[in-house]
Amino acid sequence: MCRGVAWPEPATGGRLEVRLRRWVHGLCLFDVCATNESGSYRRRDTGSARKEHVVATTTFLAATDFSEGACDAVRRAALLAAEQSSRLELLHVVSGPFLRTLGGLLGMPADIEDRLTDEARISLRELAANTACEAAVEVSHQVRTGNPVEEILEASAEADVLVLGAHGSSALSDHILGTTAERLVRRSTRPVLVTNRPPRGPYAHALVPVALGPGSAAVLQFAVMIAPDADITVFHAASVPYEARLQFAGLAGDEIERFRAETRRKALLEIDDLIERTGETTRLFRRSVEYGAAVRLILQKAEELEVDVIVMGRQGESTFEKMLLGSVTRHILSGAACDVLVVGGQALDDE
Repeated sequence: MCRGVAWPEPATGGRLEVRLRRWVHGLCLFDVCATNESGSYRRRDTGSARKEHVVATTTFLAATDFSEGACDAVRRAALLAAEQSSRLELLHVVSGPFLRTLGGLLGMPADIEDRLTDEARISLRELAANTACEAAVEVSHQVRTGNPVEEILEASAEADVLVLGAHGSSALSDHILGTTAERLVRRSTRPVLVTNRPPRGPYAHALVPVALGPGSAAVLQFAVMIAPDADITVFHAASVPYEARLQFAGLAGDEIERFRAETRRKALLEIDDLIERTGETTRLFRRSVEYGAAVRLILQKAEELEVDVIVMGRQGESTFEKMLLGSVTRHILSGAACDVLVVGGQALDDE
């Protein structure tokens, strides 16, 4: 159980004043700066924004195995629910195969399944009561028996965001939970937030890697919702189409650099359009376009900016996109020190 939890204090007036002073100076400063350089900030004219459909959340579902990492996920989910005036559901799944294995062991009491399930209900009820009291949110809870992935997917069908911890209470549970988290990210049609650290308060800085495809606007809009008071960096890992072949064909280096500059210019314009579509007129957005491998650059940028959440997309179900999930999302989930929110599209089948 998550006993003796030190819940983060709500944002105080003093902290808010510091951020607002920094933002006000930022607006004055960065309106003068060149706007086409990587890392510059953009503030759009009020009244001209093309606002996308506003994302609203009503339910956060936090799956827990009562490990410390899972309890951190519950605390983060509670903070988000309080920020969004939403409802929080807690879920614990008692593994059916595990219960059947225990029941078949010599010397085990005949009612071992009932005992473990009852204990889980008591623990979850206590966690729900403590969470509701500490975070001042409406909390419901349920215990299910069966395959953890299938039960979590079914329970999350009506939730807006699924939240779970990346780390269990031991190396073995870390491995199991990591596999579960990856499969849930792959198969869920709901956004999945995987937490990597205890929450210290509302998200303050979000990194949003975008592929500049059809789903990018929804990903950025979700980041605006999940981190309403955060600075947001919109990041794109760029490449020149067929650059290696162009080099092999003997194209001059300055020509390739010209192609790179043009690719970067177009990417920044697309990022500007994505920001415009959020309809945000007072928030500061940092834009960044760099060349290189996406995974390395995203993790580097997250560490450099000390972000506390990465919000990224997962779209489609083709074999190529499954490969991308393995090479990008999986590595971000395993390599990030901060929380990672994957905004889904269509579910991907397990390989």
